[in-house]
Amino acid sequence: MLNILEQIMAQKRKELDRNQQLLPLDQIVSMITESDARVRFSDQVAARKELHVISEFKRKSPSKPLLNVTADVKMIASGYEQAGASALSILTDGPYFGGSAADLKAAREVTTLPVLRKDFIIDPYQVYESKMMGADLILLIAEALDAQTIAQLTHLAHQLGLEVILELHSKSHLSKLPNDIDFVGINNRDLRTFTTDIQCSLDMAKFLPHSAHWISESGIHTEEQARQLADAGYRIFLVGEQFMKTSILACLVNFLFNRSTASKNEPCYKSMWAQRSLSNKKTK
Repeated sequence: MLNILEQIMAQKRKELDRNQQLLPLDQIVSMITESDARVRFSDQVAARKELHVISEFKRKSPSKPLLNVTADVKMIASGYEQAGASALSILTDGPYFGGSAADLKAAREVTTLPVLRKDFIIDPYQVYESKMMGADLILLIAEALDAQTIAQLTHLAHQLGLEVILELHSKSHLSKLPNDIDFVGINNRDLRTFTTDIQCSLDMAKFLPHSAHWISESGIHTEEQARQLADAGYRIFLVGEQFMKTSILACLVNFLFNRSTASKNEPCYKSMWAQRSLSNKKTK
């Protein structure tokens, strides 16, 4: 029986074949235009020595099929930016996560933040597609790709002006890291079973290259967890499920920090994340 990742990848290959027939690559390339200039996420992280949050938009997942199926991407993306997020992650997979290219385009229309296209990218066609959608970054999943494909897709992304996050889950994936990767994301969720544990990020920290920025992804629910990860060297946190469970009108960062010392009128991320200096923490 196929595990969840294998099921998703089988579906993705069918989707890729269908999309290539409906909209051939040469048409995709002809539709690519220069999008509005935004600060590169890597430059933003390098310039601001603090904790950064990538806030994620997704309507559902294999582990949470009814997460927030009626969510309004424009409202939530705007709310994330107002709350102080450093970047957005937009799921564009439809069958398993309820996303679409339209979601990414809509989010980009209403924010100035760098936008990550989060999907299961396996082919150059999808990299060109990501650029056409208006993405600033793409995600590559080491567990789903071999080292040669990762290097090729990373090179193509850089040619198109996109930054790349390579997502790892275990030490066995480290050999797939290209030298020019922009970000290394440690997924605390096992994509085969969808169980989550931040110990994955903590265990992996000692093996990660200092030439790339580190991201801890998923399963971050408390201040203590965030502190542990920051102490281990992580400065970027990708959080989605917890934020999607609550109203965007609420103070989103309550899921991560007790903000009793912050002003009621001060955006949560600004008060608790953006002003939290890492000068006394180990950084890359």
